[in-house]
Amino acid sequence: GTPSFILFLRSFEKKFHSQGTNAVHSSLQKSPVPIFISFLKDYLCGFNSLEHLGDYVRTDIGRALILLGAEVQKFSKWSESLDYFTEASDIFCSTHYGSCHPDIDQVMKHIDSCVIQNIILVHQDSPHKLRLKHVDDILNGVQSKNSVSLELSSHPGYAIVRMNDKLKTLDMPGLMSYKFAAIGVGLKDSAMCGTFDGTFIKNVPDNWLLYATYGALGEGDPVAFGSDFCSEGKEKSIEQEFRIDSYGSVYPKRAPHLCLGIAPYPVLNLVARNSPNRAVLKNSSELLQSKQKQEPEIKITSSNCVDTLIHLELLSHPDMAIVHMFKKLLNISFLGNIECGLLGLGPVKNALTVKLTGKNHIVVTNKHIETGFCIPNDTDTIGSDEGDLVGVCSAACYSNFPGFVCEFSINCDGTISPLGSEHLALGFLVPGVKRN
Repeated sequence: GTPSFILFLRSFEKKFHSQGTNAVHSSLQKSPVPIFISFLKDYLCGFNSLEHLGDYVRTDIGRALILLGAEVQKFSKWSESLDYFTEASDIFCSTHYGSCHPDIDQVMKHIDSCVIQNIILVHQDSPHKLRLKHVDDILNGVQSKNSVSLELSSHPGYAIVRMNDKLKTLDMPGLMSYKFAAIGVGLKDSAMCGTFDGTFIKNVPDNWLLYATYGALGEGDPVAFGSDFCSEGKEKSIEQEFRIDSYGSVYPKRAPHLCLGIAPYPVLNLVARNSPNRAVLKNSSELLQSKQKQEPEIKITSSNCVDTLIHLELLSHPDMAIVHMFKKLLNISFLGNIECGLLGLGPVKNALTVKLTGKNHIVVTNKHIETGFCIPNDTDTIGSDEGDLVGVCSAACYSNFPGFVCEFSINCDGTISPLGSEHLALGFLVPGVKRN
């Protein structure tokens, strides 16, 4: 029944777009199809929870979840599709399949396809450097501005893809305003297309510009496609100009020592609170107990000031922890020289140590002191979204940028949620171990 349902949805989707005025990529967020698929997924998972189901029935449910997850991927909902595949994997394991069973092999390939790595700026000699596959077509099409698939030669079978199905808006009056869509490395079936005019790289059909999101032009600066960058009283577009060399490497004009690459670790972001990809802390109770009302703000000047160092080791991802992505933080000049950096899933030996303040700020205590966890947001956004990046920033963000989410709650299940968005939790595009 599931294949027939999917055929119906595809037909519906085609009809839905044919009635629209602009069949552009951004219309994905308006499609009701993902909602229909989610309803069916919830029904199947509820049915699977019934007792006395035969293994053959559970197997059919698992296979149906794979089909639905693959369909959800077409809407750039990578985190959601990973949830579908992980549920299918758990079902197959409950039927006592061996690791070499074809169903297990298939679902593991689908899980791997969801582990999308965020695209950032890295050094030219980095092993994580990206190279475009169709570089000759891109460079030869500078005059004609022909659209070319952004497939990668550095990662065969993969390409530059959208990380999610929604545009993110960042609007800070008096500073900057733009809309953007984060990009990553995913299966070539979801490849974006683009043009290059010798100065700017634009995606097709939306005509968005490629640029370094924070404008810091440093290692770890996230890269995105988005609307024209408007910055009041600042030099415009310095981070929008790129070059492409004959090997397919893409680098900023003003920072040729850097180029497009992927993060060395899976990036910390927001996932659904019940997602198998959520981060579950080993020391969550200790972190909650560290809340000190006498220190509502960040006032740590040395790690020696902290009585107890609480490591962000994870139960959900054994022998792993939340870590700094890079040794140095990015300096964002147009935001008053605040410092920020990405966090990721790395080896437990590099685990961050933190404390929880009286104002629910998670403060780093072992490196880059006087920084805390933060989710960049604009002043008009209510709550956070699945897929939002979670990093660290200097204390100035807490008071100067009210749209930034800097308060968090420690949940009884060991997860961490942004205050006011308790349906979400910190996590990764990497499934953790199953916990009852």
